[in-house]
Amino acid sequence: MEQEYNYVTNTPKRLPIFYCLPKIHKNYSEPPGRPIISGIGSITSNLSQYIDRLLQPTVKLIPSYIKDTTDIISTLERVKFGNNWILGTLDVTSLYTIIDHQQGTQALESQLHKYSQMRDDQIRYLCEGVEHILTHNFFLHETTFYLQKRGTAMGTRFAPSYANLFMPEWEAEYITPFLGADLVLWRRYIDDVILIWKGTEDNLPHFILQLNNNTRNFSSHISKSNIEFLDLKISVKDERLLCSTYHKPVMKNSYILYSSCHLPPWLINVPTCQFKRLKRNCTEGEQFEKEAIDLKKTV
Repeated sequence: MEQEYNYVTNTPKRLPIFYCLPKIHKNYSEPPGRPIISGIGSITSNLSQYIDRLLQPTVKLIPSYIKDTTDIISTLERVKFGNNWILGTLDVTSLYTIIDHQQGTQALESQLHKYSQMRDDQIRYLCEGVEHILTHNFFLHETTFYLQKRGTAMGTRFAPSYANLFMPEWEAEYITPFLGADLVLWRRYIDDVILIWKGTEDNLPHFILQLNNNTRNFSSHISKSNIEFLDLKISVKDERLLCSTYHKPVMKNSYILYSSCHLPPWLINVPTCQFKRLKRNCTEGEQFEKEAIDLKKTV
């Protein structure tokens, strides 16, 4: 306990800085900004990291949770895709910044009681720590100091776990009743959702509209043949869902030159990891061979 106390309290007092990252995959010529608060070394940074480490095991127990690309590939391999079923992806708009502090901490407490093995006093301690971070998110922008009053900052360590544990409360009310009926699959990677719908084609837009009318705001894409999700292109073939690698239109060749002054093992590891990624992503061997040839031309 003394080590934990010292780690949480002995924090460098660096002032968080606000900046924006351009999202060029949204609009190449006039990209919108992703607001980031760099809180590394701030008064709450160690506490945020400590809380995140305690929350992560519970996040993995959420029914809709997706760990990574490998996890969703494994899930899709078990799906026998029916006639007239529909694929869809949803993106929660500005999830980090729309979470009300009180609703967020209440949802967090509820999920910890439901899924974790923590004692009540441990859960209260974590919720108090989260509330402290949320209500002390001071930052500097240009020459003015601000306090974020709603949502959590993109840049603080516990934010993904916090958002992951906030969404299940909403899902239990608006998603769970459809599972097993019209909704075959609902999986979520923080704010990115993949779904499979076996209801009528006319009912799916109505279902998404209902979701948007109930406090969440989604952008969506639906198709009977193919979708993009994370770094995957997912298509339907003979009742199977096949995966290959998806490259965003703005992707460019930015690999490290072999003539650069990096350690030789690092330089060798770059193409090795890229080819392993293709192998993981491609369901069929022919597709992997095609993508491998394309990659070989660029690295």
